[in-house]
Amino acid sequence: MKIIYYCHSGVHASVIMAGIHLGLLPETEKIDNAAILALPYFDDRKGNLPGTPLYMGEDEKGNQVYTLAVGNERFLAPKTVRSFLRLFQLDDREVYMVDALKYTAAAMKWGGFLSADWGLKLIGRPLVLAAVKKAYPDYVQQVRRLKQELGYLQ
Repeated sequence: MKIIYYCHSGVHASVIMAGIHLGLLPETEKIDNAAILALPYFDDRKGNLPGTPLYMGEDEKGNQVYTLAVGNERFLAPKTVRSFLRLFQLDDREVYMVDALKYTAAAMKWGGFLSADWGLKLIGRPLVLAAVKKAYPDYVQQVRRLKQELGYLQ
């Protein structure tokens, strides 16, 4: 199975949730900046074009985990993926799309825009990091729900 966490930029909320899923980040209530910044692709748009999945790793069940930038097409992107799978007669249960935007606060959006889009990391990155820390318990809970739904947890 392919598990794809998606958000606007593909390098913030989706990377955090994929990091939790893969065990690159702890499933605790708090997280520090160093752990966040150590994640591959976090706050780095180099080579990350909207619609291009970024491979994050393989989870404990052998599923491949990706992130995806969907820009302003939050609702269209998963529908498009499922439509293509059906068109080519592929099992759409083999791709699981996870909306990481549900817990994305305005501070993360603005911080991400300033940091990743405009290169103003001194201004934008602290906003993104603060937003991640605030939403982190929600990210952990969402990943746990997904893993329970997929049969990872008892």
